[in-house]
Amino acid sequence: MGIKTFHLLFVALSLLLCLFVGGWGIAGWRSGGTVGQLWFGCGGLVAGVGMVAYGRYVFRKLRGMSYL
Repeated sequence: MGIKTFHLLFVALSLLLCLFVGGWGIAGWRSGGTVGQLWFGCGGLVAGVGMVAYGRYVFRKLRGMSYL
């Protein structure tokens, strides 16, 4: 597995995890949870935005490389 393929899988799975954690935290807050759960959910969503930015940066840098 090449470095470009690894980063594609890493970024995709990390983004899904961040979105899941963000949704989980916000859903917990909406169902009567604490403000800490809201912050936890917002942190997950901010981390997801960070993963998108990281993915764009890496794929621009690795543009000429093969996926293998």
